[in-house]
Amino acid sequence: MAKEEKTRIEKRKIGDKNSVSLIEKMTSHRFLIVRIIGKTIHSIWLGFLAIGVFIAWLVTAVAG
Repeated sequence: MAKEEKTRIEKRKIGDKNSVSLIEKMTSHRFLIVRIIGKTIHSIWLGFLAIGVFIAWLVTAVAG
């Protein structure tokens, strides 16, 4: 029983290491245009996250 759980945990760890997002694949692509597109999408996503965090902070600051 413990051995089965140990192998299941090991498989999960290996699966987590192998799962790479599309953006991470694009930023390390061999073609320059694909890397530029990947970095642009990543930058836009970070901008949206920053705006969302600011709005969340603003709402909590006003409520407090």
